[in-house]
Amino acid sequence: MKQIGMHENNIDLDAELIKYYRDMEDGLNGNGGLPMVPSFISGRLEPKQKSAVIAIDVGGTNLRIALFYLNKRGRLCMGRLDHFELPGRKCAVTAEQFFNTLAGYAEPYLAFTKKISFSFAHEITPLPDHDGYAGSLSKELVIKGLPKARLGEGLERALALRGFDDTDIIVFNDTIGVAAAMSNKSKSYDGFIGLVTGTGTNTCYAEQSRYITKLSYPCEGTMYINVESGEYSGIERGEADYRLDKASGRPGSALLEKMISGGYIGQLFWQTISIAAEQGLMSGGFLKAFYAAEPPDTLDFSRFMGLMPTRDAYTRMCGSKRDKALLKAIGTSLIKRGAKLIALEIAGAAVRSGRGQNPDRPICIISEGTTYYSLPGLKQEVEKLIYSWLKAKGIYAVLKKVDNAALKGIGLVGLSML
Repeated sequence: MKQIGMHENNIDLDAELIKYYRDMEDGLNGNGGLPMVPSFISGRLEPKQKSAVIAIDVGGTNLRIALFYLNKRGRLCMGRLDHFELPGRKCAVTAEQFFNTLAGYAEPYLAFTKKISFSFAHEITPLPDHDGYAGSLSKELVIKGLPKARLGEGLERALALRGFDDTDIIVFNDTIGVAAAMSNKSKSYDGFIGLVTGTGTNTCYAEQSRYITKLSYPCEGTMYINVESGEYSGIERGEADYRLDKASGRPGSALLEKMISGGYIGQLFWQTISIAAEQGLMSGGFLKAFYAAEPPDTLDFSRFMGLMPTRDAYTRMCGSKRDKALLKAIGTSLIKRGAKLIALEIAGAAVRSGRGQNPDRPICIISEGTTYYSLPGLKQEVEKLIYSWLKAKGIYAVLKKVDNAALKGIGLVGLSML
């Protein structure tokens, strides 16, 4: 693993943080580096009582709508929640059809409030007026004419056709929602960082607006930055990383994401095993089964790395205990390496934010994503790294799991900004 550049010890976190931080700065200045997308959402959210908001979460595969409000104790309450089929996922639709369907789903909620907090999980260019242009969509989603359309304006127009012409809509990315998922508890924490590690990986934190020099006009206070950290390309990659990237649909892009996210880590395990097979490290029985099989996915990798692997594809391939032990060693190293990369994403956001220097008011890191919680050992490795590494830098942090984090954060952003 060390020889082919795939071992966790091939990554020097302190050296990588210097490079990563520089890329963050370049992104804020508009000089390349990480995308560092300004959200125009305040980094000091103050959710208001005596109000309600409709939260719309257009995710990668699902669509959720909920009604949120704060009770007298400041606790976030959900009055209603519905799940819907995402228009454009099973069959292509036009942008007009997309907005009309969305308006139909939202209509029953408008009896309670006209305020809508609209999160779009796909590529988005936020605007200062709190609308946003849609960018490229995932491969599974086909909405003709949606890219470059203003999302809030499109939904507002569709609602007006249904007789609702006084709606107030705010648009942003779902990672902002994750970072805002505990913003009603700001008295307990010095700041918030959103971490998503599911199909992809990304982070969000609050930046001093005066440091976002690529903006064409000055902004006051702080605002949440969508780092798009999965796009980081400064990490020294290994042989399996290069093979996976070359075989991917977008070679040269999302390089950090391809080293740890759920959309790729199963493929990376397969590519690393292929190299071990080429070097003669596997038994003949394993090689026969391996070369005859279709590459298993991340779920098979996760099952194999579990405590009692019995039905996964890799266990069935193993011709000996030695095969299984070798595969376990490879998988463990990839997970530990992935934990270092996630720690790097968190540390970059924590250091840039300048928060968490008082142990009584730490930075709160809200983590969401199936890969983070279901890939055996990943969460535990990240926590060990974060608590020790950040503390050594004088930064105090806690990691929290919030059920429906993105959806709750979407509601809290709306309750603060509308």
